[in-house]
Amino acid sequence: MPSDQTSATITHPMSLSVLYSGGTFGCVGHPLAPLAADLFVPILRNQLHQLYATDWQICVLEPLLDSSQIEPQHWLLMMQQCLSLYQHQHTPIIVIHGTDTLAYTAAFLAEAFAGSDIRLCVTGSQLPLLHAFFETQDIKINQQSDALDNLKTAIQAALNAPVGVNVAFSGQHWPAQSCQKIHSQAIAAFTGHPQTSYPANSYQPLSSIQHQHWLIQARQRCELLQQTLSQIELSVYYATPQPIEHLLEQLTNLLRQRPAGLILVGYGIGNFPDHPALRHLLMEAQQNDCLVVMATQVPFGGTDTRYASGHGLATVGVLPSASLTLPAIYARLLWICATQPIASERRQRWLDCLHETQS
Repeated sequence: MPSDQTSATITHPMSLSVLYSGGTFGCVGHPLAPLAADLFVPILRNQLHQLYATDWQICVLEPLLDSSQIEPQHWLLMMQQCLSLYQHQHTPIIVIHGTDTLAYTAAFLAEAFAGSDIRLCVTGSQLPLLHAFFETQDIKINQQSDALDNLKTAIQAALNAPVGVNVAFSGQHWPAQSCQKIHSQAIAAFTGHPQTSYPANSYQPLSSIQHQHWLIQARQRCELLQQTLSQIELSVYYATPQPIEHLLEQLTNLLRQRPAGLILVGYGIGNFPDHPALRHLLMEAQQNDCLVVMATQVPFGGTDTRYASGHGLATVGVLPSASLTLPAIYARLLWICATQPIASERRQRWLDCLHETQS
């Protein structure tokens, strides 16, 4: 349940921008569906002014989306809109998003804005801002909702957290690539850890010349992503205890599609069944320019190769993922494959990112 502090107005002279993309935050009715933007945005603007007295610029993603419908093309749209706000307004940005894929979107935006001095915070809510039965003549804020508390936390993070991309939820905020959803219904639906999974200098103050140079490169990346993003196919294999013959058959079918990347979601610290035929299959996949990355089903702690079952795959070139969450692994793999045309450069970029993170 939201705290009683929500009604307190945050006072600060800096202006802010919002990108509203849909999600539970602005839903009404049974079943829940997004309220039309022309009805919802004035309500949102009024609540924002109560929380933070400044000039607000509100942009709307078209069409509004249930976040379970998010595709990479929508990430590009959000990147472009945030880039426009960053370029022209250079103020902190809050993205309001559905919770299902919020961690994925935040991780993708973290990749997109690495090297900049952006202040961007992604948030959402488990319960709608408004009462389910919305009537324009009688607008009622849902007092049980976490929407305003999360929005207040996002404002505070956007203003006061170190530069970069963060997620704000349930009174806390975390670097985007350390965050994931851990509960389908509880108000405290997300958690994270303070490590960014990026080198410390990825987000830093920029001079005017550096800022302009970064913007030129970002616009070039947008043009490239327009062409490549929808063409990248990634596969994910979730390990379960089963005969090795079944596992090999399933992986063979996945790899027959020639994906650009394969994420193996293993056990513990990245352990996975070990078998000569499996090693051969994964070596062959990499010879076909598929990046194979080891992940874990455990929410936090990351991967390691101290056990023989994990070390065996590392010897045939399966890449580690260190402390990246699964949403962050997916977003980074997609970003690298979409922006690096040569397979060897993709592999090196992945390793460079992990080396920078751990150094």
